[in-house]
Amino acid sequence: MDNDKNYSEPAYQMINTNFFAVYGSILDINNNGLENAILTIKDQKGIIKIDNLTSADGSFIFSNLSNGAYTLEASHYDHHISPFSQTIQINNQNIQINFTATPVPSLFFAHEMPDVTIGNILPVQWTYRNIANENLINVSLHRKDSVEHLAENIPILSGGFQWKVMGDDDPNAKLQLSLVSDPEIRVEQKFNIHPNSPPSVGVIKYSTQWEWQTPLPDNMPINDIWGEYENNIFAVSEKGKIYHFDGQAWTLMSSGTEESLYSIWGIDNNVFAVGWSGTILHYDGQAWNVMDSGISRSLEGVWGSDQNNVFAVGYGGTILHYDGTTWSQMLCNSRFQLIDVFGIAENDVFAVGWYRNSGVIVHYNGSGWEEMKTIDNKMLNGIWGKAANDMFAVGENGTILHYDGTDWSVMPCDHVEAFYEIWGSSSNDVYAVGEDGIIMHYDGHSWSKMNCETSSRLSGVWGLSNKNVYVVGFHETIINISTTMNEVPDIITNANTTATLNFIADDLEYSKVYISVNSSNPGLISKNDIQILGETSFRTMALTPAPDRHGIANISIHVSDVDGLIQQVAFDIKVGEYDSVFDGDIDHNDTVNLMDAILALKLLVGLHPDNAYNFHAMGLSEVIFILQKVTKLY
Repeated sequence: MDNDKNYSEPAYQMINTNFFAVYGSILDINNNGLENAILTIKDQKGIIKIDNLTSADGSFIFSNLSNGAYTLEASHYDHHISPFSQTIQINNQNIQINFTATPVPSLFFAHEMPDVTIGNILPVQWTYRNIANENLINVSLHRKDSVEHLAENIPILSGGFQWKVMGDDDPNAKLQLSLVSDPEIRVEQKFNIHPNSPPSVGVIKYSTQWEWQTPLPDNMPINDIWGEYENNIFAVSEKGKIYHFDGQAWTLMSSGTEESLYSIWGIDNNVFAVGWSGTILHYDGQAWNVMDSGISRSLEGVWGSDQNNVFAVGYGGTILHYDGTTWSQMLCNSRFQLIDVFGIAENDVFAVGWYRNSGVIVHYNGSGWEEMKTIDNKMLNGIWGKAANDMFAVGENGTILHYDGTDWSVMPCDHVEAFYEIWGSSSNDVYAVGEDGIIMHYDGHSWSKMNCETSSRLSGVWGLSNKNVYVVGFHETIINISTTMNEVPDIITNANTTATLNFIADDLEYSKVYISVNSSNPGLISKNDIQILGETSFRTMALTPAPDRHGIANISIHVSDVDGLIQQVAFDIKVGEYDSVFDGDIDHNDTVNLMDAILALKLLVGLHPDNAYNFHAMGLSEVIFILQKVTKLY
C-alpha cells in the first residue's frame, strides 16, 4: 500500500501465468480500512467460488482465479458497502476493485418486550451502533390505532427508562424507539398489554393430578428449554436467569451474567447458553462459566453435534464455531440476522433468519456456509429436522417450510401469526409454537391446532419423547405436553362378582381422551364385559367375569388424544381360586381338553396363540398343522 492507500498488484503474477487475482480495499468515509467485511466471488451460475474477510486495514485479495466472468459482492453488519455488487471479467490480468463503506446508524431493543399487565413498571432499554452519544431518543406507544408519546428527548447514552403501564389493554401493542434528529432511524417491537393478570400456565407436573406451577415469581419471559433426562432440564430467560428442573421442582441457578439468554443446547453434561452482547455460557455439570466469544453482537441460537463441534448464530450474519477449546468466527453474509441453528451431522448444519422482510436459510457442508433459500416476506425464526431430506423451518405469518433434500416448500397451515420455534420427536410428531399461545402439531399428514389454554407468546419447544414435550414462553410459561395415565395394580375378585377399580386418564391439550381396552382371556372376561364410567380425568372400570368361570386375564388400557399420542398400562385380574386351576388347563375353563393341547402345541412351535379363546377356529385341522410344523413336514 502506498501513501495514498492504493494497493500494488500482487508480485506472484509472474510466477503462475494461468491464474490471476482480484484485490483491493474497503475504506470508510474517513479513509480508514473496514475490518471483517465479507467479500464473496460467485461464478456466472451464482455459485460461491471463494469468500474472504477484509484485514484490519480493509484490504482483501482473491488469488488463483482463472479467466472468466465473476460477480464480487461485499457486505458488513453495520456499514453500507458501495457498490454492493460488481461484475468483473478476468482476461489474462489481475484486477483491482475498491469499495466505500458508510456507517449505518442502528437502534436495538436490549431485550424482547415481555407481555405486560396494566400497572406493571417495565424497564425499556436499548443499545445502538454508529450513532453519536449526544443524540436523543423518543419513545412512543402504538395502541388501538392511536400513538402515545411515553418519553421524549431522552439522552441515548442513558440506555433506557422506567415505564409504568397505564391505560387500555391491547393484544397488538407496539413500542417504538426513534432518533430525535432523524425519526427514520427507529426500531419497533410488538407485545401484549393485558387488562389484569395474564394467563400464566407455569410448569405442569403430573403426580396424582395435573398441577400448574411457576419456576420463580420474576414475571420474566422464558426464551428456550433443553434437557437430557426427565430430572435434568434447563430453561433460559432474561437478565441471565437459568432455571433447572431436577424431576421434582424448578430452581434458579447462578449463571454469572446479567445478560439476557435466548437459546440453550447441550450433550453429556456440557450445556451451552447464548444471548445478548455475544454472551456464551458453559455448564460442566457443576457450575456455569462465561466463555469468550470474541464478539459483542447478539447471539440467538446454539446447536452442536457434540461438545467439540458447537455452532452459535446471531445478528450481523454471525456464525461462531467451538472446537472444544476456543470459539472462532465463520464466514457468512453480514446482512443476515440469523435466529436459529440445527444440524443433522457435523457437516450438515442449517441456520435460518431474515434480511429486511425476507427469510433466509443458509447451509454448512463441512467446508463453508452457502446461501440455500430466500423466502420473500416471510422472516424465519426456527429450524429442526430428523434427516438431511426431512427438515422443517418456521417463521412469520404462519410460515412452515419443509425440505425434502432437494427444495424447500411451504406447508399448508391454518394460522397467520408468527411461529418462533419448532421441534419433533419424529417426522410424524412435530410441534410448532408461537404468538398468542399457538401450538400446532404435525402428524405426518397435516398440521392441527392444539389447545393449551394460554395466550402468552410461546418461544421455545423441546421434548424427551412424543409423550413428554415442554413448551416455554412469556410470563415464565413452561407447559409439559403429555397424555398420561396412572399405573393400575393387579386385582383379585370372586367368581360371579363384578370387580371395580379407579384410574386417572388425562391430557392437558384436549378436554377429551379416547379409552379402549383389550383382554387376553375373552372366555373369562371379554371386552364387552368391561365398562368405563366417568367423563372427567377420574374414571372407574367395572369388570364382570363370565358366569361360573375362574382364572386369570391380563387387561390392557389404551389412552389416546386426537393427535394419536398413546399411553398404555396393563394389569392382571384373578377370578376365583386361581391357585386351584388344573395343571394343563391353559385356557382356565376348569377342564383339560383338545383346546389346551392345541394351545400347548402352538406355544411349543413358537406360534402366537391368537385363537386361544376362539372356540370355532379349533379342531383337527389345527392339530394336523401343528404336528406338521413339529415334524418339519410343512
